Amino acid sequence: MEHPTPDIGAELVIEQKQEPAKVPFFERSAPKRVAKPEPEYDANEFADNPGTIGYSRDVVTAALDFAKIERCTLTQAKTLVKRFAEREA
Repeated sequence: MEHPTPDIGAELVIEQKQEPAKVPFFERSAPKRVAKPEPEYDANEFADNPGTIGYSRDVVTAALDFAKIERCTLTQAKTLVKRFAEREA
């Protein structure tokens, strides 16, 4: 059995490993944190627990009804109720 011989003119390509550039420790970035989305709650839950927003049940219910909000986050509810309570009539 004959062994194949490479062509005399064929060049061998040698792969060279490139080492990653060394970065000083203080320049390395920390792993990025992925923010979890804020949970949404039903408007009735805010009305049942007005203490979480800091206003009375009547104000919370009126603000969410006025804005026609059925579901929102706690942050959105706090902002909405605060604006509603502080508006001038």
